[in-house]
Amino acid sequence: MSFRFSAGYGVQAVTVETAFILNDNKWHTVYAERNRKQALLQVDEFEPVSSKSSKDYLFQFFYD
Repeated sequence: MSFRFSAGYGVQAVTVETAFILNDNKWHTVYAERNRKQALLQVDEFEPVSSKSSKDYLFQFFYD
Protein backbone atom coordinates (compact mmCIF):
# COMPACT_ATOMS: atom_id res chain seq x y z
CA MET A 1 0.00 0.00 0.00
CA SER A 2 1.33 3.44 -0.90
CA PHE A 3 0.66 6.89 0.49
CA ARG A 4 1.58 9.26 -2.34
CA PHE A 5 1.81 13.00 -2.02
CA SER A 6 2.78 16.01 -4.07
CA ALA A 7 5.20 18.43 -2.49
CA GLY A 8 4.76 20.89 -5.33
CA TYR A 9 7.87 19.63 -7.11
CA GLY A 10 6.86 16.04 -7.87
CA VAL A 11 5.14 13.05 -6.33
CA GLN A 12 6.74 11.27 -3.39
CA ALA A 13 5.55 8.03 -1.78
CA VAL A 14 5.59 6.21 1.52
CA THR A 15 5.09 2.47 0.91
CA VAL A 16 4.27 -0.34 3.33
CA GLU A 17 4.90 -3.90 2.18
CA THR A 18 3.30 -6.80 4.03
CA ALA A 19 4.03 -10.53 4.03
CA PHE A 20 0.38 -11.21 3.19
CA ILE A 21 -2.20 -10.02 0.66
CA LEU A 22 -4.29 -7.05 1.79
CA ASN A 23 -7.07 -7.91 -0.66
CA ASP A 24 -8.22 -10.92 1.40
CA ASN A 25 -11.85 -9.99 2.17
CA LYS A 26 -10.88 -9.03 5.72
CA TRP A 27 -10.84 -5.64 7.41
CA HIS A 28 -7.45 -3.97 7.90
CA THR A 29 -6.53 -0.86 9.82
CA VAL A 30 -4.75 1.86 7.86
CA TYR A 31 -3.39 4.93 9.60
CA ALA A 32 -2.04 7.87 7.58
CA GLU A 33 -0.82 11.13 8.99
CA ARG A 34 0.37 14.34 7.44
CA ASN A 35 2.15 16.82 9.65
CA ARG A 36 3.40 19.72 7.53
CA LYS A 37 6.73 18.18 6.46
CA GLN A 38 6.23 14.51 7.32
CA ALA A 39 3.99 11.75 5.96
CA LEU A 40 3.38 8.54 7.91
CA LEU A 41 1.66 5.30 6.88
CA GLN A 42 0.87 2.28 9.06
CA VAL A 43 -1.07 -0.87 8.14
CA ASP A 44 -2.49 -3.07 10.91
CA GLU A 45 0.08 -3.55 13.68
CA PHE A 46 3.15 -3.27 11.44
CA GLU A 47 5.84 -0.69 12.15
CA PRO A 48 4.86 2.72 10.69
CA VAL A 49 6.82 4.03 7.70
CA SER A 50 7.48 7.74 7.28
CA SER A 51 8.94 10.20 4.80
CA LYS A 52 9.99 13.79 5.31
CA SER A 53 9.73 16.62 2.82
CA SER A 54 11.15 20.10 2.96
CA LYS A 55 7.87 21.56 1.61
CA ASP A 56 4.16 21.32 2.36
CA TYR A 57 2.22 18.79 0.27
CA LEU A 58 -1.13 17.35 -0.73
CA PHE A 59 -1.78 13.62 -0.43
CA GLN A 60 -3.88 10.73 -1.73
CA PHE A 61 -4.01 6.94 -1.29
CA PHE A 62 -3.32 4.27 -3.88
CA TYR A 63 -3.57 0.53 -3.44
CA ASP A 64 -0.87 -1.13 -5.56
